[in-house]
Amino acid sequence: MRFAFDMKELSVAEMHWYHYSIALVAIFVCYSVFNHFKMCMRLRGFKGPMALPFVGNVYSLEALFFLGYLSKLKKRYGRVFTFFGISSSYLIVAEPAAVRRILSDTKTFPKGNDYNAVFAKVFGVGLVTSKEEQHKKDKALLGKYFVRSNINSYSTMMNEHTQAMIKSELGKGGATNIEEFFACLALRVFMTFCANYNYSADPKREKEVAHIVSDGSNAVGTFIVTGAPFYPWVPGADKAYRAPREIWKDLKPVIEKRREDMAAGKFPDLDDPLTQMIKENMSESNMKDHIVTLVCAGHDTTAFFAAYMTLLLAEHRDSQEKLRDEILRVCGDKEIITADDVYEMKYMQMVMKETFRYYSIIPCVTRTCTQEVNIKECDLTLPAGQDIMIPMFLINRDPELWDEPGKFNPERFEDSGDQFTSAKMGYFPFGYGTRVCIGNTLAYIETGIFMTHLLRNFILEPEIGFKPVINAGISLTTSNG
Repeated sequence: MRFAFDMKELSVAEMHWYHYSIALVAIFVCYSVFNHFKMCMRLRGFKGPMALPFVGNVYSLEALFFLGYLSKLKKRYGRVFTFFGISSSYLIVAEPAAVRRILSDTKTFPKGNDYNAVFAKVFGVGLVTSKEEQHKKDKALLGKYFVRSNINSYSTMMNEHTQAMIKSELGKGGATNIEEFFACLALRVFMTFCANYNYSADPKREKEVAHIVSDGSNAVGTFIVTGAPFYPWVPGADKAYRAPREIWKDLKPVIEKRREDMAAGKFPDLDDPLTQMIKENMSESNMKDHIVTLVCAGHDTTAFFAAYMTLLLAEHRDSQEKLRDEILRVCGDKEIITADDVYEMKYMQMVMKETFRYYSIIPCVTRTCTQEVNIKECDLTLPAGQDIMIPMFLINRDPELWDEPGKFNPERFEDSGDQFTSAKMGYFPFGYGTRVCIGNTLAYIETGIFMTHLLRNFILEPEIGFKPVINAGISLTTSNG
Protein backbone atom coordinates (compact mmCIF):
# COMPACT_ATOMS: atom_id res chain seq x y z
CA MET A 1 0.00 0.00 0.00
CA ARG A 2 1.35 3.40 -0.94
CA PHE A 3 0.63 6.75 0.69
CA ALA A 4 1.34 10.17 -0.84
CA PHE A 5 1.39 13.51 0.92
CA ASP A 6 0.97 16.54 -1.34
CA MET A 7 2.09 19.77 0.30
CA LYS A 8 0.23 21.73 -2.38
CA GLU A 9 -3.11 20.52 -1.02
CA LEU A 10 -2.54 22.33 2.30
CA SER A 11 -4.06 25.76 2.89
CA VAL A 12 -1.87 28.70 3.92
CA ALA A 13 -3.04 28.39 7.54
CA GLU A 14 -2.34 24.66 7.54
CA MET A 15 1.11 25.27 6.07
CA HIS A 16 1.88 27.77 8.82
CA TRP A 17 0.69 25.27 11.49
CA TYR A 18 2.72 22.48 9.89
CA HIS A 19 5.92 24.54 9.92
CA TYR A 20 5.19 25.78 13.44
CA SER A 21 4.82 22.20 14.68
CA ILE A 22 8.07 21.16 13.01
CA ALA A 23 9.83 24.13 14.60
CA LEU A 24 8.47 23.25 18.07
CA VAL A 25 9.65 19.65 17.75
CA ALA A 26 13.06 20.82 16.58
CA ILE A 27 13.35 23.27 19.49
CA PHE A 28 12.35 20.55 21.97
CA VAL A 29 14.87 18.10 20.53
CA CYS A 30 17.66 20.68 20.54
CA TYR A 31 16.87 21.78 24.10
CA SER A 32 16.72 18.18 25.36
CA VAL A 33 20.04 17.29 23.73
CA PHE A 34 21.65 20.49 25.04
CA ASN A 35 20.29 19.90 28.56
CA HIS A 36 21.55 16.32 28.50
CA PHE A 37 24.98 17.47 27.34
CA LYS A 38 25.07 20.10 30.10
CA MET A 39 24.21 17.49 32.77
CA CYS A 40 26.85 15.13 31.39
CA MET A 41 29.51 17.85 31.49
CA ARG A 42 28.66 18.75 35.09
CA LEU A 43 28.99 15.10 36.13
CA ARG A 44 31.93 14.19 33.88
CA GLY A 45 34.22 13.57 36.88
CA PHE A 46 31.96 10.87 38.33
CA LYS A 47 31.42 7.24 37.42
CA GLY A 48 28.10 5.82 36.34
CA PRO A 49 26.28 3.92 33.60
CA MET A 50 26.07 5.38 30.10
CA ALA A 51 23.18 7.83 29.76
CA LEU A 52 21.31 8.68 26.56
CA PRO A 53 19.39 11.84 25.59
CA PHE A 54 15.61 11.70 26.23
CA VAL A 55 15.77 8.50 28.31
CA GLY A 56 18.86 8.83 30.55
CA ASN A 57 19.46 5.45 32.21
CA VAL A 58 15.80 4.46 31.94
CA TYR A 59 16.53 2.67 28.66
CA SER A 60 17.63 -0.20 30.89
CA LEU A 61 14.75 -2.32 32.14
CA GLU A 62 16.70 -2.77 35.37
CA ALA A 63 16.21 0.93 36.10
CA LEU A 64 12.48 0.33 36.43
CA PHE A 65 13.27 -1.67 39.57
CA PHE A 66 14.98 1.34 41.07
CA LEU A 67 16.19 0.13 44.45
CA GLY A 68 17.71 -3.04 43.07
CA TYR A 69 19.25 -1.09 40.20
CA LEU A 70 20.97 1.37 42.55
CA SER A 71 22.26 -1.54 44.63
CA LYS A 72 23.93 -2.99 41.53
CA LEU A 73 25.39 0.40 40.57
CA LYS A 74 26.87 0.86 44.05
CA LYS A 75 28.63 -2.50 43.82
CA ARG A 76 30.00 -1.51 40.43
CA TYR A 77 30.93 2.15 40.99
CA GLY A 78 31.24 2.63 44.76
CA ARG A 79 29.44 4.96 47.15
CA VAL A 80 29.23 7.94 44.75
CA PHE A 81 27.89 7.54 41.20
CA THR A 82 25.49 9.06 38.67
CA PHE A 83 21.91 8.29 37.70
CA PHE A 84 20.07 9.97 34.82
CA GLY A 85 16.30 10.11 34.56
CA ILE A 86 14.33 11.14 31.48
CA SER A 87 14.95 14.85 32.03
CA SER A 88 16.95 14.90 35.25
CA SER A 89 20.27 13.78 36.67
CA TYR A 90 21.26 12.79 40.18
CA LEU A 91 24.56 12.31 41.88
CA ILE A 92 23.94 9.38 44.20
CA VAL A 93 25.86 9.92 47.45
CA ALA A 94 26.03 7.01 49.91
CA GLU A 95 29.15 8.18 51.76
CA PRO A 96 28.22 8.80 55.46
CA ALA A 97 30.62 11.75 55.96
CA ALA A 98 29.18 13.51 52.92
CA VAL A 99 25.61 12.71 53.93
CA ARG A 100 26.11 14.30 57.36
CA ARG A 101 27.33 17.50 55.73
CA ILE A 102 24.59 17.57 53.11
CA LEU A 103 21.72 17.02 55.55
CA SER A 104 23.01 19.43 58.20
CA ASP A 105 23.92 22.35 55.88
CA THR A 106 20.46 23.39 54.67
CA LYS A 107 21.65 26.69 53.16
CA THR A 108 24.18 25.09 50.83
CA PHE A 109 22.03 22.00 50.30
CA PRO A 110 18.33 22.96 50.28
CA LYS A 111 15.69 20.43 49.39
CA GLY A 112 16.05 19.08 45.85
CA ASN A 113 14.50 20.56 42.73
CA ASP A 114 12.07 17.65 42.66
CA TYR A 115 10.37 19.13 45.73
CA ASN A 116 9.32 22.05 43.53
CA ALA A 117 8.77 19.98 40.37
CA VAL A 118 6.73 17.23 42.04
CA PHE A 119 6.14 17.59 45.80
CA ALA A 120 4.95 21.20 45.74
CA LYS A 121 2.50 20.46 42.92
CA VAL A 122 0.90 17.75 45.05
CA PHE A 123 1.27 19.02 48.62
CA GLY A 124 1.57 22.77 48.11
CA VAL A 125 3.73 24.70 50.58
CA GLY A 126 3.63 22.66 53.78
CA LEU A 127 6.30 21.51 56.22
CA VAL A 128 7.91 19.24 53.63
CA THR A 129 8.26 21.84 50.87
CA SER A 130 8.51 25.21 52.65
CA LYS A 131 11.79 27.13 52.41
CA GLU A 132 14.16 28.19 55.21
CA GLU A 133 12.39 31.10 56.97
CA GLN A 134 8.89 29.85 56.23
CA HIS A 135 9.86 26.37 57.43
CA LYS A 136 11.08 27.84 60.74
CA LYS A 137 7.74 29.64 61.22
CA ASP A 138 5.72 26.56 60.32
CA LYS A 139 7.76 24.34 62.63
CA ALA A 140 7.40 26.86 65.48
CA LEU A 141 3.64 26.94 64.89
CA LEU A 142 3.09 23.17 64.80
CA GLY A 143 6.10 21.76 66.63
CA LYS A 144 4.56 21.96 70.12
CA TYR A 145 1.97 19.34 69.16
CA PHE A 146 4.64 16.77 68.32
CA VAL A 147 6.57 16.84 71.59
CA ARG A 148 6.42 13.83 73.91
CA SER A 149 4.30 15.46 76.64
CA ASN A 150 1.54 16.46 74.23
CA ILE A 151 1.60 13.14 72.39
CA ASN A 152 1.28 11.32 75.71
CA SER A 153 -2.00 13.16 76.34
CA TYR A 154 -3.39 11.23 73.36
CA SER A 155 -2.39 7.84 74.78
CA THR A 156 -5.95 6.86 75.68
CA MET A 157 -7.14 7.67 72.16
CA MET A 158 -4.33 5.66 70.53
CA ASN A 159 -5.02 2.66 72.76
CA GLU A 160 -8.77 2.75 72.16
CA HIS A 161 -8.39 2.99 68.37
CA THR A 162 -5.85 0.15 68.38
CA GLN A 163 -8.04 -2.15 70.48
CA ALA A 164 -11.12 -1.37 68.38
CA MET A 165 -9.28 -2.06 65.11
CA ILE A 166 -7.82 -5.32 66.42
CA LYS A 167 -11.30 -6.46 67.48
CA SER A 168 -12.98 -5.51 64.20
CA GLU A 169 -10.25 -6.44 61.70
CA LEU A 170 -8.13 -9.13 63.37
CA GLY A 171 -10.51 -10.72 65.86
CA LYS A 172 -10.84 -13.96 63.93
CA GLY A 173 -7.09 -14.40 63.49
CA GLY A 174 -5.82 -16.13 60.36
CA ALA A 175 -3.97 -14.63 57.40
CA THR A 176 -4.42 -10.90 56.92
CA ASN A 177 -2.96 -8.04 54.92
CA ILE A 178 -1.22 -6.30 57.80
CA GLU A 179 -0.32 -3.34 55.58
CA GLU A 180 -3.98 -2.48 55.07
CA PHE A 181 -4.66 -2.93 58.78
CA PHE A 182 -1.94 -0.50 59.82
CA ALA A 183 -2.77 1.93 57.01
CA CYS A 184 -6.31 2.30 58.37
CA LEU A 185 -5.21 2.35 62.02
CA ALA A 186 -2.50 4.97 61.44
CA LEU A 187 -4.92 7.09 59.42
CA ARG A 188 -7.55 6.90 62.16
CA VAL A 189 -5.03 7.83 64.87
CA PHE A 190 -3.41 10.65 62.93
CA MET A 191 -6.66 12.26 61.81
CA THR A 192 -7.85 12.25 65.43
CA PHE A 193 -4.53 13.66 66.62
CA CYS A 194 -4.36 16.32 63.92
CA ALA A 195 -7.99 17.41 63.55
CA ASN A 196 -10.05 15.58 66.21
CA TYR A 197 -11.66 13.66 63.35
CA ASN A 198 -11.56 9.99 62.44
CA TYR A 199 -13.11 7.57 60.02
CA SER A 200 -14.36 4.97 62.53
CA ALA A 201 -17.97 5.67 61.55
CA ASP A 202 -17.17 4.98 57.89
CA PRO A 203 -14.59 2.15 57.65
CA LYS A 204 -15.21 1.73 53.92
CA ARG A 205 -14.16 5.33 53.28
CA GLU A 206 -11.25 4.87 55.69
CA LYS A 207 -9.85 1.99 53.61
CA GLU A 208 -10.41 3.91 50.40
CA VAL A 209 -8.46 6.96 51.63
CA ALA A 210 -5.67 4.79 53.06
CA HIS A 211 -5.19 3.13 49.67
CA ILE A 212 -5.37 6.46 47.85
CA VAL A 213 -2.61 7.93 50.03
CA SER A 214 -0.40 4.88 49.53
CA ASP A 215 -0.93 4.89 45.75
CA GLY A 216 -0.14 8.61 45.68
CA SER A 217 3.12 8.07 47.54
CA ASN A 218 4.17 5.41 45.08
CA ALA A 219 3.29 7.61 42.09
CA VAL A 220 5.24 10.61 43.41
CA GLY A 221 8.30 8.44 43.98
CA THR A 222 8.11 7.05 40.44
CA PHE A 223 8.01 10.50 38.85
CA ILE A 224 10.89 11.77 40.99
CA VAL A 225 13.07 8.81 40.02
CA THR A 226 12.31 8.81 36.30
CA GLY A 227 12.23 12.59 35.85
CA ALA A 228 9.13 12.22 33.67
CA PRO A 229 6.93 15.33 33.14
CA PHE A 230 4.59 15.66 36.11
CA TYR A 231 1.19 16.99 35.06
CA PRO A 232 -2.33 15.78 35.91
CA TRP A 233 -2.86 14.52 32.35
CA VAL A 234 0.29 12.34 32.34
CA PRO A 235 -0.60 8.64 32.90
CA GLY A 236 -0.01 7.69 36.53
CA ALA A 237 0.23 11.26 37.84
CA ASP A 238 -3.49 11.34 38.57
CA LYS A 239 -2.89 9.00 41.54
CA ALA A 240 -0.57 11.55 43.15
CA TYR A 241 -2.93 14.48 42.59
CA ARG A 242 -5.90 12.48 43.85
CA ALA A 243 -4.59 12.00 47.41
CA PRO A 244 -4.71 15.65 48.58
CA ARG A 245 -7.99 16.18 46.73
CA GLU A 246 -9.70 13.32 48.57
CA ILE A 247 -8.29 14.26 51.98
CA TRP A 248 -9.41 17.85 51.56
CA LYS A 249 -12.88 16.74 50.45
CA ASP A 250 -13.32 15.03 53.81
CA LEU A 251 -11.66 17.70 55.95
CA LYS A 252 -13.06 20.92 54.45
CA PRO A 253 -16.53 20.45 56.03
CA VAL A 254 -14.81 19.64 59.34
CA ILE A 255 -12.84 22.90 59.16
CA GLU A 256 -15.90 24.95 58.31
CA LYS A 257 -17.80 23.43 61.26
CA ARG A 258 -14.83 24.03 63.55
CA ARG A 259 -14.72 27.71 62.55
CA GLU A 260 -18.43 28.08 63.35
CA ASP A 261 -18.03 26.36 66.72
CA MET A 262 -15.04 28.48 67.69
CA ALA A 263 -16.83 31.67 66.66
CA ALA A 264 -19.73 30.62 68.91
CA GLY A 265 -17.37 29.98 71.81
CA LYS A 266 -17.78 26.22 71.79
CA PHE A 267 -15.01 23.80 72.78
CA PRO A 268 -12.68 26.50 74.22
CA ASP A 269 -10.22 23.87 75.49
CA LEU A 270 -9.82 22.09 72.15
CA ASP A 271 -6.20 22.37 71.05
CA ASP A 272 -4.83 20.52 68.04
CA PRO A 273 -2.94 21.50 64.84
CA LEU A 274 -6.18 22.24 62.98
CA THR A 275 -7.49 24.51 65.74
CA GLN A 276 -4.16 26.33 65.89
CA MET A 277 -4.28 27.04 62.15
CA ILE A 278 -7.77 28.50 62.51
CA LYS A 279 -6.61 30.68 65.41
CA GLU A 280 -3.80 31.98 63.21
CA ASN A 281 -6.39 33.00 60.59
CA MET A 282 -4.54 30.88 58.06
CA SER A 283 -5.93 31.06 54.54
CA GLU A 284 -7.83 28.07 53.21
CA SER A 285 -5.04 27.43 50.69
CA ASN A 286 -2.29 27.39 53.33
CA MET A 287 -4.41 25.31 55.68
CA LYS A 288 -5.01 22.77 52.93
CA ASP A 289 -1.26 22.56 52.19
CA HIS A 290 -0.41 21.94 55.85
CA ILE A 291 -3.19 19.46 56.56
CA VAL A 292 -2.56 17.44 53.40
CA THR A 293 1.20 17.38 54.09
CA LEU A 294 0.74 16.29 57.69
CA VAL A 295 -1.72 13.53 56.84
CA CYS A 296 0.13 12.13 53.82
CA ALA A 297 3.58 12.30 55.43
CA GLY A 298 2.48 11.40 58.96
CA HIS A 299 0.22 8.48 58.21
CA ASP A 300 1.84 6.54 55.37
CA THR A 301 5.32 6.22 56.84
CA THR A 302 4.04 5.05 60.24
CA ALA A 303 1.74 2.49 58.61
CA PHE A 304 4.52 0.92 56.56
CA PHE A 305 6.94 1.02 59.48
CA ALA A 306 4.53 -0.97 61.66
CA ALA A 307 3.78 -3.36 58.78
CA TYR A 308 7.46 -4.13 58.12
CA MET A 309 8.11 -4.51 61.83
CA THR A 310 5.29 -7.04 62.05
CA LEU A 311 6.64 -8.95 59.04
CA LEU A 312 10.14 -9.13 60.53
CA LEU A 313 8.83 -10.32 63.90
CA ALA A 314 6.75 -12.99 62.16
CA GLU A 315 9.85 -14.17 60.31
CA HIS A 316 12.05 -14.12 63.45
CA ARG A 317 10.18 -15.92 66.20
CA ASP A 318 13.00 -15.59 68.74
CA SER A 319 12.89 -11.77 68.52
CA GLN A 320 9.10 -11.86 68.70
CA GLU A 321 9.14 -13.94 71.89
CA LYS A 322 11.78 -11.73 73.47
CA LEU A 323 9.74 -8.62 72.71
CA ARG A 324 6.53 -10.22 73.97
CA ASP A 325 8.25 -11.14 77.23
CA GLU A 326 9.36 -7.53 77.66
CA ILE A 327 5.85 -6.23 76.91
CA LEU A 328 4.30 -8.52 79.54
CA ARG A 329 6.98 -7.59 82.08
CA VAL A 330 6.67 -3.83 81.59
CA CYS A 331 2.99 -3.44 80.74
CA GLY A 332 1.32 -6.53 82.14
CA ASP A 333 -2.38 -6.33 81.34
CA LYS A 334 -2.60 -2.52 81.37
CA GLU A 335 -5.32 -1.27 79.04
CA ILE A 336 -3.72 2.13 78.45
CA ILE A 337 -0.10 1.99 77.29
CA THR A 338 1.66 5.34 77.73
CA ALA A 339 4.70 6.99 76.19
CA ASP A 340 6.62 6.21 79.38
CA ASP A 341 5.84 2.52 78.92
CA VAL A 342 7.09 2.60 75.34
CA TYR A 343 10.33 4.32 76.34
CA GLU A 344 10.86 1.84 79.16
CA MET A 345 10.81 -1.09 76.73
CA LYS A 346 14.43 -1.13 75.59
CA TYR A 347 14.13 -4.19 73.39
CA MET A 348 11.13 -2.57 71.68
CA GLN A 349 13.42 0.35 70.80
CA MET A 350 16.05 -2.02 69.46
CA VAL A 351 13.53 -3.80 67.24
CA MET A 352 12.25 -0.48 65.92
CA LYS A 353 15.74 0.74 65.10
CA GLU A 354 16.65 -2.50 63.36
CA THR A 355 13.39 -2.38 61.38
CA PHE A 356 14.26 1.14 60.19
CA ARG A 357 17.69 -0.10 59.17
CA TYR A 358 16.55 -3.30 57.52
CA TYR A 359 13.63 -1.68 55.67
CA SER A 360 14.45 2.00 55.15
CA ILE A 361 10.93 3.44 55.34
CA ILE A 362 12.15 6.60 53.60
CA PRO A 363 14.43 4.96 51.01
CA CYS A 364 15.89 8.16 49.51
CA VAL A 365 15.95 11.92 50.04
CA THR A 366 17.16 14.61 47.67
CA ARG A 367 18.98 17.90 47.98
CA THR A 368 20.41 20.48 45.55
CA CYS A 369 24.00 21.70 45.78
CA THR A 370 23.84 25.49 45.33
CA GLN A 371 27.61 26.01 45.10
CA GLU A 372 30.70 23.91 44.54
CA VAL A 373 31.59 22.23 47.84
CA ASN A 374 34.54 20.09 48.86
CA ILE A 375 33.88 17.67 51.71
CA LYS A 376 37.33 17.06 53.14
CA GLU A 377 36.44 14.06 55.31
CA CYS A 378 35.85 11.93 52.21
CA ASP A 379 37.66 14.03 49.57
CA LEU A 380 34.51 14.63 47.56
CA THR A 381 33.80 17.77 45.51
CA LEU A 382 30.16 18.36 44.66
CA PRO A 383 29.40 20.55 41.60
CA ALA A 384 27.19 23.63 41.85
CA GLY A 385 23.63 23.23 40.61
CA GLN A 386 23.63 19.45 40.91
CA ASP A 387 20.72 17.46 42.32
CA ILE A 388 21.89 14.93 44.89
CA MET A 389 20.10 11.78 45.97
CA ILE A 390 20.93 10.19 49.32
CA PRO A 391 19.98 6.48 49.26
CA MET A 392 19.29 5.71 52.91
CA PHE A 393 18.56 2.09 52.06
CA LEU A 394 22.06 1.61 50.58
CA ILE A 395 23.81 3.16 53.56
CA ASN A 396 21.75 1.05 55.96
CA ARG A 397 22.82 -2.14 54.14
CA ASP A 398 26.48 -1.20 53.55
CA PRO A 399 28.66 -4.18 54.58
CA GLU A 400 31.56 -1.82 55.38
CA LEU A 401 29.40 -0.05 57.96
CA TRP A 402 27.28 -2.88 59.38
CA ASP A 403 28.14 -6.43 60.42
CA GLU A 404 26.02 -8.88 58.43
CA PRO A 405 23.72 -6.13 57.07
CA GLY A 406 21.36 -8.66 55.48
CA LYS A 407 20.62 -10.20 58.88
CA PHE A 408 17.82 -8.97 61.15
CA ASN A 409 19.61 -8.41 64.45
CA PRO A 410 18.00 -5.97 66.94
CA GLU A 411 20.84 -6.61 69.40
CA ARG A 412 23.19 -4.54 67.23
CA PHE A 413 21.49 -1.47 68.78
CA GLU A 414 21.84 -2.69 72.37
CA ASP A 415 24.11 0.16 73.50
CA SER A 416 22.52 2.95 71.46
CA GLY A 417 20.30 4.29 74.25
CA ASP A 418 17.38 6.48 73.16
CA GLN A 419 19.29 7.87 70.16
CA PHE A 420 17.60 7.21 66.83
CA THR A 421 20.57 8.43 64.78
CA SER A 422 24.17 7.37 64.33
CA ALA A 423 26.11 10.02 62.45
CA LYS A 424 29.19 7.82 62.08
CA MET A 425 27.17 5.03 60.45
CA GLY A 426 25.11 7.37 58.30
CA TYR A 427 21.98 6.08 60.04
CA PHE A 428 19.30 8.78 59.87
CA PRO A 429 15.84 7.11 59.77
CA PHE A 430 14.05 10.41 60.48
CA GLY A 431 16.48 12.67 58.62
CA TYR A 432 19.12 14.88 60.17
CA GLY A 433 19.64 18.51 61.12
CA THR A 434 16.92 21.17 61.14
CA ARG A 435 14.80 19.31 58.57
CA VAL A 436 14.47 16.22 60.75
CA CYS A 437 10.95 14.74 60.63
CA ILE A 438 8.65 16.65 63.00
CA GLY A 439 6.59 13.50 63.64
CA ASN A 440 9.39 11.15 64.71
CA THR A 441 8.31 11.01 68.38
CA LEU A 442 4.67 10.47 67.41
CA ALA A 443 5.61 7.64 65.03
CA TYR A 444 7.75 6.04 67.72
CA ILE A 445 5.09 6.18 70.47
CA GLU A 446 2.08 5.16 68.40
CA THR A 447 3.96 2.25 66.81
CA GLY A 448 5.01 1.09 70.28
CA ILE A 449 1.37 1.15 71.37
CA PHE A 450 0.25 -0.67 68.20
CA MET A 451 2.82 -3.43 68.64
CA THR A 452 2.19 -3.86 72.35
CA HIS A 453 -1.49 -4.64 71.82
CA LEU A 454 -0.80 -6.76 68.76
CA LEU A 455 1.74 -9.00 70.47
CA ARG A 456 -0.39 -9.38 73.60
CA ASN A 457 -3.22 -10.70 71.43
CA PHE A 458 -1.52 -12.72 68.71
CA ILE A 459 1.38 -14.95 67.81
CA LEU A 460 2.69 -13.70 64.48
CA GLU A 461 3.51 -16.17 61.72
CA PRO A 462 4.60 -15.46 58.14
CA GLU A 463 2.31 -16.44 55.28
CA ILE A 464 4.05 -19.32 53.51
CA GLY A 465 5.46 -18.27 50.15
CA PHE A 466 4.68 -14.57 50.53
CA LYS A 467 7.27 -11.87 49.85
CA PRO A 468 6.42 -8.18 49.57
CA VAL A 469 7.07 -6.61 46.15
CA ILE A 470 8.70 -3.37 47.26
CA ASN A 471 8.45 -0.05 45.41
CA ALA A 472 10.40 3.17 45.95
CA GLY A 473 7.67 5.69 46.61
CA ILE A 474 8.08 8.62 49.00
CA SER A 475 8.02 5.82 51.54
CA LEU A 476 8.91 2.17 51.02
CA THR A 477 5.60 0.96 49.58
CA THR A 478 4.61 -2.43 48.18
CA SER A 479 2.46 -3.47 45.25
CA ASN A 480 1.09 -6.65 46.86
CA GLY A 481 0.52 -5.77 50.50
